[in-house]
Amino acid sequence: MTAGSRLFFGVTLPLTGLNFLNQASRTVMAIIGPVLAVEFGLSASELGLLAACMFAAYGLAQLPVGIALDTIGPRRLQAGLSLVAAAGFAVFALSSGLAGFSIGRVLLGVGMSAGLMSILKANTLWFLPAQVAGMTGIATAISSLGSVATTSPVQWALPVLGWRGVFWLLAGAAFAVSLWIFVSVRDKPTGAARRGLKDELAVMGAIFASRPF
Repeated sequence: MTAGSRLFFGVTLPLTGLNFLNQASRTVMAIIGPVLAVEFGLSASELGLLAACMFAAYGLAQLPVGIALDTIGPRRLQAGLSLVAAAGFAVFALSSGLAGFSIGRVLLGVGMSAGLMSILKANTLWFLPAQVAGMTGIATAISSLGSVATTSPVQWALPVLGWRGVFWLLAGAAFAVSLWIFVSVRDKPTGAARRGLKDELAVMGAIFASRPF
């Protein structure tokens, strides 16, 4: 196995696992939503609210997770966020109303918020510049299979597991990914530049202060 292959399987692929679940968490509601609507009498606007909760949390988390990726690195950040995602799936599985479902989706939005950016960050740390685009493209292609995994497979599983069982499976998968990332992914390579929180905030301030922005 080449050095590049070892890096891909040891760094990029574990991080891709969470982005796979990121895609799965978006698509699963298309299958589960009609079931929830019947069981709990949810309207179309309430189902839309659940989607909005996740994407709003996802968007609001982008600046904090960007700083965290630069200061503590993809390994520790994604291992922690995977646990947040697992909690989101678990809360959703335990809930019996719109409030609980909304909290679960907010947790999922936060937990999945660095899915793609962590892959990009890790790839730029460990691969040569000419390799980053290719490795990231492979990771993105694998991640997109998460959407496929939560369409027909979920439809087949629903009669056996129920929608709660599906979310418990996703919670277990997120927990397993957290362990995989923590054990497998490496921290910054020796000699890589490290910036502190003060430096990151200074860069962010300069961005917000720029007239083109």
